[in-house]
Amino acid sequence: MSTPEPDALPGLRLDPTSAVPVVEQIQVQVVDLVTTGALAAGRRLPSVRALATSLGVAPGTVAKAYRGLEQEGFVETAGRHGTVVADQQVATTAHTRQQLRAVLQPLLDDGLSRAEVLRLVRSVLEG
Repeated sequence: MSTPEPDALPGLRLDPTSAVPVVEQIQVQVVDLVTTGALAAGRRLPSVRALATSLGVAPGTVAKAYRGLEQEGFVETAGRHGTVVADQQVATTAHTRQQLRAVLQPLLDDGLSRAEVLRLVRSVLEG
């Protein structure tokens, strides 16, 4: 027995006259739904095919939007269980850690020790 398809995303509407690409319109609106709480963590999104059909766009367009949302930490792909809204507290932490690592790694690569980098970070935060 298969799991029923989740309802369409509330309020998601495309503007065919907009200069904003369709992929970006989908991403921006899903982010808005997630950040306002209209889509809670763990909520299953419609399948790529189902959302594409309801919006009248190609499945590849929705797949690209979902991939971008996943890269930004707003959704997670759960294999055969579909795409679900990510826990934003965890996603933000992971994203923040990734950004911080990108800033700090060059200092380590330049020869600073971890202790020196920590002292530097503390001095920046404290003063």
